[in-house]
Amino acid sequence: MKPAVLLLTLTLVGCGLPAGTARPGAPDEDVAEADDRTGDFALAVAIDEGILAAGEPLTVETTLTYLGDEPSVLVWGSGGGVVSFDVKRLDAGFDVQAVTPDDCERHAFERDRPVEFPFQKSGSWDPQNPGDDAVRAYLADPQLRLPAGRWQITARARFWLGDSCGPPEASLVAAVTFTTQD
Repeated sequence: MKPAVLLLTLTLVGCGLPAGTARPGAPDEDVAEADDRTGDFALAVAIDEGILAAGEPLTVETTLTYLGDEPSVLVWGSGGGVVSFDVKRLDAGFDVQAVTPDDCERHAFERDRPVEFPFQKSGSWDPQNPGDDAVRAYLADPQLRLPAGRWQITARARFWLGDSCGPPEASLVAAVTFTTQD
């Protein structure tokens, strides 16, 4: 099994709020939730609301739901799961792109039953680059803890609808932005 880096350029086509858009009634607040719907699937991501304390564990809730006509459907995707997470600091140079196994397994979804995908860290760093020390420290901590700053967490669902990993491909993206404070 060899890892593959997912570098996707996608447009957020959401039925919810796109990243960076404030909820109604809260024009200057961060977005605590976002979603995307493509075809028969909906991806939703949400993070703790309120003031997020720097260095404290954060909770990210993510679901992928099949909304089609059939009672259930099988899709193909990475054995590590069909949802991965990128973490980026918007006010400094920290950007960890997800790395997922390059294997191919079946995943079952029942109509209108959200499947939860817990936040998982993945990524890589260059041991020869001293600037990657922050990435190495981030990946070594089993909890999601972030220093003070402005952040974006992007959930990416990627899977195939055919009889194996191959066309047609489905991709969904939902991102939340938030601030952590000391």
